[in-house]
Amino acid sequence: MPGARLGGNPDRGDGLNVIAWNDDDVAGHATLVPDGNSSYELAIFVHQDYQRAGIGSHLIRTLLGYGRAQDIDKVWLTVERWNRAAVNLYRNVGFETADAESFELEMVLRL
Repeated sequence: MPGARLGGNPDRGDGLNVIAWNDDDVAGHATLVPDGNSSYELAIFVHQDYQRAGIGSHLIRTLLGYGRAQDIDKVWLTVERWNRAAVNLYRNVGFETADAESFELEMVLRL
């Protein structure tokens, strides 16, 4: 990934953000958003021109490392069960399925 920027302050109730850049173009963005229950929800977006280049993995690993440094304990996400690439990515970084009752999976990671 050519460049990344970190931002956010959980002590102020902010989310944490990582943005991947390729020159002046945003290639991807990952965020941890506080849910009000001492956990954070993960959301990630990778521009279609940059998918399957390892940017999603790098964004998540960078963001989770940033979260650990900020004393975040629990991260969760939801993903559509048919989205195998995303499910595999999340499992590869340590997320486990917590709820699989609907068309979406809820996955959780303790940092």
